[in-house]
Amino acid sequence: MWEIIIDTIVSRDNSPVLLDRLQAQLYALASDPDTFLKDPDPADSTSSGGQVENIFSRKTSKLFLIFVHFQVPDYTTWQCDLVKRQGEISDLMMNNAHVRSHYTEQVPEKASHKQFWTRYFYKVHLIELQEARRQALRKRAEQAR
Repeated sequence: MWEIIIDTIVSRDNSPVLLDRLQAQLYALASDPDTFLKDPDPADSTSSGGQVENIFSRKTSKLFLIFVHFQVPDYTTWQCDLVKRQGEISDLMMNNAHVRSHYTEQVPEKASHKQFWTRYFYKVHLIELQEARRQALRKRAEQAR
């Protein structure tokens, strides 16, 4: 059985582009100028945390509580190797009009090159962690059924 989840539709050259949840979050991140201007919210960079999820098994008609533990690095200690990410930066600058526009408007007057990219990649990292956690929960829910 195929499951297709479409969260967002954006327009590129007057043609609709369908985005899944992760793509939509990354699109919103790149579109927001504050992504690059403001340090991440300290609440997002708690050193560790967890989430309790209720999973209902249709097979056994039982409710399971699953605690998912995740490690979120603190922004102030998180390391971003911009040299290793140079290819990704080049790709973003060439193919993402939002990122290119924000970079042109903000660097170096409002943010340094390093601040701009470190803020962006840290927030991308948080989104990827959140998505991995969501996928793990989804997999466990499917296994419980």
